[in-house]
Amino acid sequence: MANSKKLQNLPLGTQDFGVLRDNDYLYVDKTNYVYDLMTTSRVLFLARPRRFGKSLLVSTFEAVFRNRKELFDGLYIKEKTNYDWQEYPVIKLDMSAIPCSGEHSKDFEKYLNAALGDIAENYQVKLEADSTPQRNFSVLINQLRKKTGKPVAILIDEYDAPLIKNISDEPKAIQMQEVLKDFYVVMKSEDANIKFIFLTGVSKFAKVSVFSGLNNLEDLSKNPKYATLLGYTQNELEYYFADRIEQLAQKENKTIPEMLEKIKYWYNGYQFNENSEKVYNPFSLLHLFSTNHFEAYWYERSGMHGKLIKIIKNNRFDLSQIEQKIYEKEIDLFDFKHISSLLLYTGYLTIENVCFNERGGKEYKLSFPNHDIRYPFLRDILSEYANISMADISGHIDTIETCL
Repeated sequence: MANSKKLQNLPLGTQDFGVLRDNDYLYVDKTNYVYDLMTTSRVLFLARPRRFGKSLLVSTFEAVFRNRKELFDGLYIKEKTNYDWQEYPVIKLDMSAIPCSGEHSKDFEKYLNAALGDIAENYQVKLEADSTPQRNFSVLINQLRKKTGKPVAILIDEYDAPLIKNISDEPKAIQMQEVLKDFYVVMKSEDANIKFIFLTGVSKFAKVSVFSGLNNLEDLSKNPKYATLLGYTQNELEYYFADRIEQLAQKENKTIPEMLEKIKYWYNGYQFNENSEKVYNPFSLLHLFSTNHFEAYWYERSGMHGKLIKIIKNNRFDLSQIEQKIYEKEIDLFDFKHISSLLLYTGYLTIENVCFNERGGKEYKLSFPNHDIRYPFLRDILSEYANISMADISGHIDTIETCL
């Protein structure tokens, strides 16, 4: 039975926690995780696919560090903890918003400097326009510490966006890689002036030394404790969206259990370690309940499938091996040329199960998470590889699925 809570507006396209809360948008409360991470850890990294809620999570951390306590009325961190609310200086960078399509990496460095300059201006700190981004980053951290007397919270969203955006242009991606290595290593040298570091991205790139350079970096990506930090669980779906599920069931003339099964088939299935609960793609669910219509929302708007299919074709990847077993090391040492781990981190595959081989090593069985991904991805693969009409594609997809 649907609960009687008033239907709140859905936060479509809203990644700012303050905007979301000020306008009474629906918010699935994840602040129990936020509290736990802020009080038990200091240097954190989380990899999740695009459009999975990373930016909203970063914005939530920002609101806490800016001491915007009023935004958390009714939420776990304010109502059920004794969190010590204080304001700290914040450096928040969204690397996906910094242009990186110029011919040279110097163009990217210029825009990165501009982003640092905007933050410095808000705190009335002066940076040198002709200095390097890494130098300005260091100066900014130092000056914020001196000006406020408090250590700095550093929040970097989509740290690897300049690499992902150039994923099909390896020479350009390598240029971006070198800039990022020099930039992120600043955080190690400024450790004494830093309160908290949180980085998000799609992947843990092996050749970006941020991970070897930072002290005590905690990678949350496969930690079972935080497997449902992003994405919606079955319980969250049924609690926060109960009225909308009932509306959709009435529209489609289905019972609630039948409706839940259809939603699960389309949008559930993401699993981030071997034993964790599967979660729903939040982007697709929000669009589903906005339109009351089933579509491949995440796939069609992810912006990645064209580039990935090009990489698959250029590397002559055996399509029968898309849903395959890979070793744990192959997941951890991610690079552009390892197709399976690339598809895993970008959200087109997920972990289905884990087993141990005869040598005791972990092997991860990968699979498509749901119908939102599986059907359109195979459709586009067929369209790229073979001269098959759209009318005939469904039958060919059935054949491919049988072989996988």
